Amino acid sequence: MGFSVSLHLSYKKWLFFVLSSAYLVVFIQNVAITVVTPDVMQDLGLSSGDMCLLGSVYLYAYALTQVFSGILSTRFGPRRLLSCQFLVAALGGFLFATAHSLPMAVAGRLLNGLGMAGVMSSSFTLFSRWFAPETFSRLCTLFFIAGGMGGLLATTPLSLTNHWVGWRLVFLALSVLTCSLTVIIYTVVRDWPPHLAATCSGIRLADMLRDVAAMARQSDFWKMVVWYLTLPSQYFVFHGLWGAVYMGGTFGLSPSLIGNILAMGAVGFIAGTPLLTWISEKRLKSRRKAMILASLLACVSGAALSLGSAGLSVPLLFVVSLGLGIAANGPCPVGYATGRERFGNRMVGSLSGILASSVFVGGALLQLISGALLSFAQQAGLSQPWTWAFAPLALLAAVSALAAWLLPETFVDKNNKNNMLIEIRTKVS
Repeated sequence: MGFSVSLHLSYKKWLFFVLSSAYLVVFIQNVAITVVTPDVMQDLGLSSGDMCLLGSVYLYAYALTQVFSGILSTRFGPRRLLSCQFLVAALGGFLFATAHSLPMAVAGRLLNGLGMAGVMSSSFTLFSRWFAPETFSRLCTLFFIAGGMGGLLATTPLSLTNHWVGWRLVFLALSVLTCSLTVIIYTVVRDWPPHLAATCSGIRLADMLRDVAAMARQSDFWKMVVWYLTLPSQYFVFHGLWGAVYMGGTFGLSPSLIGNILAMGAVGFIAGTPLLTWISEKRLKSRRKAMILASLLACVSGAALSLGSAGLSVPLLFVVSLGLGIAANGPCPVGYATGRERFGNRMVGSLSGILASSVFVGGALLQLISGALLSFAQQAGLSQPWTWAFAPLALLAAVSALAAWLLPETFVDKNNKNNMLIEIRTKVS
């Protein structure tokens, strides 16, 4: 009996390690394009508009697939879904690495986005099945730290690697790594714990769709969608596309210094998750207030980037990058915990897929909007075109703060239940 329990716990650790490794690779793919943007533009002869399309097509594919990934993961099993999607992602990475035209590069990034989209929703589904409910927020925090590590690797280390071997070999190596993970996922991941596998494997698609429709009729669901649409998505504008071009063109900074500045966003991405979770649970004892706090941080950082686009010092660029990184990823585990507490464990996979898709839809739209504003300002001969490109960040951060303020509080202090009056509405009618 003792050996069986030990083996069970050991498997959980391996399962979490594999899922976190997959998410690390996802985030390398999410933001790697910004570091190699100048080289890709020069190699393929792309304009700023072409680069916006190349950057956003990945996010569109990722976002649209996320909507269905949670449902498909619950219906057909995370193991099969993740294995198939990572195989598609590996093919897309190879296609992009060998591209010699814009259509071929777009096709590669499209397939890559389709393949990377199922990791979060499938992982959250597995967390809800294999781990105790009270550990969900902690697991999400560690999971997002792994993603932040991927974002960190996609800054200075990837910039140096790109300088040494070129962007094509970088993305070819990522394709090989993704293919290897496909084999590992199929070998390691199991959809259900042994004692539940026989009774829980058959979930009707019609029942799932009915539950999703019921959830979508709740106003709190749409408030959460708006929050994810307007706050975490901001990371893809500065860190995911324009950061290197902006700092190199405006201030003439070296690639290594640009990589270090962007790396501060990844540091904020990593440190922000445990920080905001700790603030939420130990200091504020509120999930809603922590989400509002992150929105205000993004508002200040975005305003500084827009209003001071031509006059920011290098230290301030480090601070802005850090602030945007913290605001983008730090409150996400708090938000997903809010969703689980509001709508229940049964909806974890579907809800996380929809919310994650909101992030990438917002990121893709923001990239296109910022690119359009940048082109408009350049064509109009305005003196500070980047002010226009970064203007939407502060405005949308204010919208996210309003959405979080309108959400109900779901946090319960287990050590002080009798002194708190918190309304938790968990029934989806």
